[in-house]
Amino acid sequence: MSENDSAESLQKKIRQLETQLADTVSKLQYSGIELEANEAILKLMMDDMRRIYEDLMKSQGQLMQSDKLATIGLLTAGIVHEINNPLAAVNLAFSLMENQIQKFTKISEKLGSAAPPEMQILLKDSAEYVTQGMICVQTMARIVSDIRMFSRSDKGIVNNENVNNIIDSVISIVWNSLKNKVDIVKEPGELPKIKCNAQQLSQVFLNLIVNASQAMSDRVGTITVRTAFKDGRVVIKISDTGCGMPQEVMDRIFEPFFTTKGAEQGTGLGLSITHDIIKRHDGKITVASEVGKGTTFTISLPA
Repeated sequence: MSENDSAESLQKKIRQLETQLADTVSKLQYSGIELEANEAILKLMMDDMRRIYEDLMKSQGQLMQSDKLATIGLLTAGIVHEINNPLAAVNLAFSLMENQIQKFTKISEKLGSAAPPEMQILLKDSAEYVTQGMICVQTMARIVSDIRMFSRSDKGIVNNENVNNIIDSVISIVWNSLKNKVDIVKEPGELPKIKCNAQQLSQVFLNLIVNASQAMSDRVGTITVRTAFKDGRVVIKISDTGCGMPQEVMDRIFEPFFTTKGAEQGTGLGLSITHDIIKRHDGKITVASEVGKGTTFTISLPA
């Protein structure tokens, strides 16, 4: 073999080795890229698992809070039931006292000028005290009745109800805790009775009114509740002059467990439950809001 043939053969082998080396380097580079991609995918999966775990822990806490609220509701229903009996006794006692005062008043009138002046004053003051006491008892009885209606177990009972009456009951329940913070303006329209579950609608209106009050922050605001009958449907609008909501919040407010409040203020279930109840009544609920100006929830129910 000549020197030229040997050199040519050597160069050929070198070119083959260079080609093999280039192929190997290319494969290593591809493997490196694939490894980096796999590492990135693994990191994303780990981040997703971490978020899922955090969401599960958050949901567990919210469910525990909901369970606590349900327990408080049951306790409240029991307490209200126990209050009802002595309240009836107090009402009876005031009624008997009123009858006695009327009897003594008639005796005093028969005696005329012979009746002691102190007796007239005593009877007048006693009648006034009894009247004030009976007004207080009637107020307490109405509050107890409203709380019993709201907290009784939901058995899917559907009756013909006037929505205005349901709203009045809810406002009477929450007014004592809201009166120093908000003004509630009622603008009721003439409504027909509709077939509904009064307890469930009470929960809807309570959720919306409490949410509206919380949107007021520390400043005094106004909640306006309007009702109307339009195109064969009962329409309820609950508006507030609170902080309002941006669009990204409005898009998610009916999602379960979504909340912009702290854990001590809400579970993120109220509006989700509200939406579900309205849907079960073949109704619709919409929201319109503007940051810094307030929010309006509109509910439409078939009549």
